Amino acid sequence: MELLTHCQPPKVFESITAKKIMELMKDRDGLEVENVVESFFASLDFPRVVNDRVIKKAIVDGISNSVYGITSKTKIQTIDGKITVSRDQVTIGMQISEDEVDRASGFIVSPAAIPPPVVKETITASTNETEPKPEAIKPTDDKKDKLSHIIYKIRLNRSQLYKSYDALANLADKTGILSIKVEAESKDGIDRNWLRNAVEEPIEESGADIEEENA
Repeated sequence: MELLTHCQPPKVFESITAKKIMELMKDRDGLEVENVVESFFASLDFPRVVNDRVIKKAIVDGISNSVYGITSKTKIQTIDGKITVSRDQVTIGMQISEDEVDRASGFIVSPAAIPPPVVKETITASTNETEPKPEAIKPTDDKKDKLSHIIYKIRLNRSQLYKSYDALANLADKTGILSIKVEAESKDGIDRNWLRNAVEEPIEESGADIEEENA
């Protein structure tokens, strides 16, 4: 065993990184702990490890660093084909012991599958970027009201956000640009690493401009 674990390159590993767990998840929002463990012992694409405690330690490190969270598979919901779990039912950004990673019932979830507890959103859409002040246009001869500026304040959870997408897309098609201000509050606080990985980077990768108002 000493030769297998300490030769260069090693044939059997006594430790792995949380990144290896993420490679298993790929484009999925979650995976059962049992499937993670089985993959390391069944697939030739993954490194050999001395025992399943090596995998549990990597899972614990990933949870502590907010790479992903862990919950029970009985708490998982699927909405519109997407995995989601209530934030109060998942452990993320916290130090836990390896014994708390239950192989039979544990379920690893990506930060994208964990909605924030409270979302306050203000949407501003304008067809005239040089006129920031709201101004209602008088009814035309055909007596149809038309507006040059509109502001909505919307409070919604993850499911409602998905269902509202088409409506917001319709408004974007009409005006060309939507200016969206998102306010989120959490009693427990929002981890900055999670915020960067799960929110800011995906928005930046989409090509949209994002700026944090409160540093």
